[in-house]
Amino acid sequence: GQFIKLAVSEVAEKRAGSETVLTKLSELMFVDVLRRYVESLPPQQTGWLAGLRDPHLAKALALIHDRPAHNWTVEALAKESALSRTVLAERFTKIVGMP
Repeated sequence: GQFIKLAVSEVAEKRAGSETVLTKLSELMFVDVLRRYVESLPPQQTGWLAGLRDPHLAKALALIHDRPAHNWTVEALAKESALSRTVLAERFTKIVGMP
């Protein structure tokens, strides 16, 4: 609710920097909506969004999306995610739904 009030205020007042504030505010609103959605998923839900609930998988997913051109290996992702290769592969397959 407060995001919307701030957005309405920025549009109405047309102050310097309002466009930048609205751009950043829309990004924050998107993150908030996504966070609420992920938190509301049932425990048995699978998929990459469900993977964001697991801190280790979230780290691996962030790395993949932050550097998509990087030639990631399971070993490298596991090391960065503080898991063994086996545990990362098992969790990833079980929760995200793909190896």
